[in-house]
Amino acid sequence: MKQIVKGKFSVKHTNNSTILFVEEKEDHEKMVSNIRAEKLPYHTYSNRDEKTHAFILRGLADETKIENIDEDLSEEYEIKAKNIFRMNNKKSTAVPCHNAPPVDTGLSE
Repeated sequence: MKQIVKGKFSVKHTNNSTILFVEEKEDHEKMVSNIRAEKLPYHTYSNRDEKTHAFILRGLADETKIENIDEDLSEEYEIKAKNIFRMNNKKSTAVPCHNAPPVDTGLSE
């Protein structure tokens, strides 16, 4: 580990795993690269700076163009959108049970 990581690191042993903590992004990348090369099973979390977030915008007019949404997010909120999708909401025409008309099953006396 000391040969791979230049900055500070710590190791925590649990019952069935070993947890490695590093402070620098560069050290994290080197460590993951080395673990992959050794073909060891591992799990890591995304860096906070690289995480993506999903948002759903409700109440937009159907004719709103995706380009306008992307432009507004970028200019007004400084948000760089990775993907923008138009979601289709197919309204259900099913009648709720408590409003459904009674059905004659022929079982009543």
